[in-house]
Amino acid sequence: MNMVNNAQKVVNNDQMKQLDHRTIEEFKVPGLLLMERASLEVFSTCIELIRKHNLEEVVVFVGPGNNGGDGLAVARHLEAEGMDVKVVLMAHPESLRGDALENYYMLTCRKVMMINKIEDIITALKVDMDKRLIIDALFGTGIQRPMEGEYIKAIRWINAQKSRILAIDIPSGVHGDTGKVMGEAVRATNTVAFQLPKVGNVCYPGAAYNGELKVVSIGIPRELIMESETAAALPTIQEMTTWMPHRPVDGHKGTFGSLLIIGGVESYSGAGVLATMAAQRSGVGLVKTAVRQSVNQVYELLLPEAVTIPLDESPMSLNDDTSQLSEKGLQTIQHLARSVNAVVAGPGWGKADEWAGVVHGLISMENKPLLLDADALNLLKPKLDMLKERKLPAVLTPHPGEMSRLTGMGIEEINNNRVEVAAKAAREWNAVVVLKGAGTVIAAPDGSIMINNTGNAGMATAGSGDVLAGVIGALLAQGLDPYKAAVAGCWVHGTAGDIAAEVGEISLIASDIIKFIPRVMVTLHDREKKT
Repeated sequence: MNMVNNAQKVVNNDQMKQLDHRTIEEFKVPGLLLMERASLEVFSTCIELIRKHNLEEVVVFVGPGNNGGDGLAVARHLEAEGMDVKVVLMAHPESLRGDALENYYMLTCRKVMMINKIEDIITALKVDMDKRLIIDALFGTGIQRPMEGEYIKAIRWINAQKSRILAIDIPSGVHGDTGKVMGEAVRATNTVAFQLPKVGNVCYPGAAYNGELKVVSIGIPRELIMESETAAALPTIQEMTTWMPHRPVDGHKGTFGSLLIIGGVESYSGAGVLATMAAQRSGVGLVKTAVRQSVNQVYELLLPEAVTIPLDESPMSLNDDTSQLSEKGLQTIQHLARSVNAVVAGPGWGKADEWAGVVHGLISMENKPLLLDADALNLLKPKLDMLKERKLPAVLTPHPGEMSRLTGMGIEEINNNRVEVAAKAAREWNAVVVLKGAGTVIAAPDGSIMINNTGNAGMATAGSGDVLAGVIGALLAQGLDPYKAAVAGCWVHGTAGDIAAEVGEISLIASDIIKFIPRVMVTLHDREKKT
């Protein structure tokens, strides 16, 4: 499990329960006080929304557990402030327990309308939907099985409203451990998460249901948080600043490392070009790009600042104009790999079997910083055991389809449990696994896990992964260890994509991301100078 000191920690359900339990048992903070603190934080956000959007009515959906108790307490605070509050009680009062029951009793002393049936909501409402705030306190992290019955009706009613919808801790229907949507879930416009974000708050598809996510303190002691195990962490700009390679004023190109990018075939020449351009913009001193002789001229024209090396080819037959790398070409790759600080392999290779020998040779260089991407990953499955023998973990950058081929798992199964899948693969393969997608998960063999929180849907475009490979490769060549290079590379890549998306996500292409890498790097290095 991850032990993070500086990044924003992310917890699963059990870890959050342990933090609550230890706060109550070891620090003698009553559970009712924790609930009151949590409800006051939600109340504060509610007041902000009410004032900003001129809202006149609040409807609180209350479930059977502590999330429902939070909702009852929030309803009490809002009624005391003079708001028109209605509570839809989805649980029988006799089923409430502990702190939730105490808050129910406190609320019954206030002038709050209690609604016990979904069918009775309509007649109780007084204002138009756009003047209403709906609070989701149905389940929070307590959901363990698909939503059903009256709860499905409630969620569908909530989602049909054109109102502000605030979820307490996590939208009901999103699994807190995985981000999986359990059948249906509340689509919130705002979510207030307590103390730390849950895995389901930051992993998709569940993360898409948060709306605007706000994380608030509820009084769990900082020292307890710092010493506790967590499921993962979110990178911060402060941490990325400290990780960036130092740039001495008297440095030269050798100071900033050399990177070899092994490109591919005619049909996919753009992949290697994009990876090279991205690497050049990420601070590396020298990029060498090795490609088949037949496409080398394209690279020379497009990459004047890179050193392009043609790889010798030999005809497969006299009657066939296709070719493959000759033995001399394969030997050139091995020689080049030994001469540089890091290697990126796979962009635009195609499916030719000849590359299998290249992958084998690169993995065998057990101390060489190595990133395997795209087609190199498709040749990796028979060689996964070789990764375990490496002294320096390789960086693997699969998208869910490639991860499916490597593990034999279905894509849906992978996407529904991205953190656990990436963590298990990293541990078993002795590799840094970058499971790409919305909320890219970066996992190291020692259990360290980051969930990247930069990027946008516009980056789901051809070539974006090649750009990422180039950025991570450049950071490897500059001396970052594989895990830090992967995390920082994903963060830089996503941040550049976010800047590019300001013009418009729909029209974003991979080269737009490259265009804004310099702005991200300058920001980080300027911050470093000030610290």
